[in-house]
Amino acid sequence: MCLRLPGWPIQRLVVAQPALKGCAIILHDRVPRRGQLVVACSQVAYRAGVRPGMPLAEAVACDERAAIFAADRPADTAALRALAQWCERFSPLVGLGAPDTPSDLGAKHVPGGPDHLLLDATGVAAHFGGEAALARQVAEAFEQRGYCVRVALASTLSAAWAVARYAAHTVPAVESSAVVALPAGSTYRVVPAAAMWETLQTLPVRALRLPASTQALLDELGLVQLGQLAVVPRAAWSARFGDLLIQRWDQLTGRSHELLVPHQPPPVFRACQTLEYPTSQHQLLTAVLLQLVQDLSRQLVARQVGVLELICRFHCAPVSDRSDRAPAAQKGSSESDSVAMRLGLFQPTTAVDHLTQLVQLQLAQLVLPGPVEQLAVEAARTAPLTSRPQALFADSASRAARQLGPLVDRLACRLGPAAVVQPQLEVDAQPERAYRYQPLTVPGRAAASTHRAARHAPRQPHLVRPLHLRDPPVPLDVLAVLPDGPPIGFHLQHRAHRVARYWGPERLETGWWRGRSVRRDYYRLETDGGLWFWIFRELDEGQWFLQGLFG
Repeated sequence: MCLRLPGWPIQRLVVAQPALKGCAIILHDRVPRRGQLVVACSQVAYRAGVRPGMPLAEAVACDERAAIFAADRPADTAALRALAQWCERFSPLVGLGAPDTPSDLGAKHVPGGPDHLLLDATGVAAHFGGEAALARQVAEAFEQRGYCVRVALASTLSAAWAVARYAAHTVPAVESSAVVALPAGSTYRVVPAAAMWETLQTLPVRALRLPASTQALLDELGLVQLGQLAVVPRAAWSARFGDLLIQRWDQLTGRSHELLVPHQPPPVFRACQTLEYPTSQHQLLTAVLLQLVQDLSRQLVARQVGVLELICRFHCAPVSDRSDRAPAAQKGSSESDSVAMRLGLFQPTTAVDHLTQLVQLQLAQLVLPGPVEQLAVEAARTAPLTSRPQALFADSASRAARQLGPLVDRLACRLGPAAVVQPQLEVDAQPERAYRYQPLTVPGRAAASTHRAARHAPRQPHLVRPLHLRDPPVPLDVLAVLPDGPPIGFHLQHRAHRVARYWGPERLETGWWRGRSVRRDYYRLETDGGLWFWIFRELDEGQWFLQGLFG
């Protein structure tokens, strides 16, 4: 469920100051290189000609009696958080929507703060008499508090957001999901699962919340509605528009789950120790860090989460002037230095011994600017712990799986996070670009791209692609009866190979948007010696290359 409060800063001011109701109100803020611009305005000011993004002087000329206020986004966010806490009577999980971007409301619009709330209505509608009754009660409750709200309830959060922002103006009312208006101007709409696509297909593509560059490209191609975008082959989305379009589309249609972040800040897992006497001895620092890691581990175990990124901060004492003749005020004038040590982990853990070993490895390579007077350990990223039943007789495979995480962490500490990587599949016709290497211990690591690439990859028979690729491809001297015909033999590593059988050609071309296109004819070859090769011919230059080896 999405609750959108149109003109939220204006509504907040009117509720806080009832005397402003029915008056022309202008909110302004300073934008770099553009000066004071209008951020929001009331309906009365809008009818007078005031528009968001307009210079303040021009807006004042439209209505000289308008009430002018400076934008106060921290106050807007604080009031919206208070409403989110009040909305917990309707759902146990309430979150603040992300701030608007210029791509949401037009290129000339000044970005503002969040103006909507997201509620997880899964399983709670039955306690209010159904989904329609729940949506109506939410809208009526907001009206009683003096707010005008647009309530949309759909199968996914993205669909509810799209309906709340765009459906009231762009979608004709469907009988099963009609817009219901309340006396004070609030509306609520329930979109059944059976009618969701009928409601979404005429929504603008802006409902996907894409970056401005991607949105501009879609506009140039004439893809302005979701129904038009659905006609485009899905396999071309990632190569042309990026992975974010597929992610947003899957969240909109329910193929992938969208996480609702609660408005309450997540708990902070931190342990700190101030030393009585600053010290630079690594042995003493390691002992203090061990105690801090133990305290942090107890906090994590109590919440059943493990650390994925550990930050150790060393606050060093200020280095005084070396000259004993310097004044006392000058000796302590320099500020204390702070050094942060970050440890990325392969999988969430609370193991004190493992964390202590990683800290010791990093501490041995750390150069401190001075004696340490305070140490702090913080879990910057956490994830739920996964509990697995232990086998009565553990085999070698299970032991290796348990040892993989600690091994990756130790290698990343010694060699650096960028040195320990894993291959990720990419949706690309060009073999050299069909994969990339992703570090295993950096933030944002996930195997979703691999699964997505495998899902979109075409179904191929066995051994259509080799197991070993040459990057870059190796030039070959190939013999062919015709210039554009199949090969009958080639030389590789000072050895002549005669082709016994071949399969092809298979033509692969890259998209026009990459600049210089790649056009190749691929052949799978079996030589008279029983060897299998994968070679191709560049159509533009006619040169042959070895791409891979089978077996």
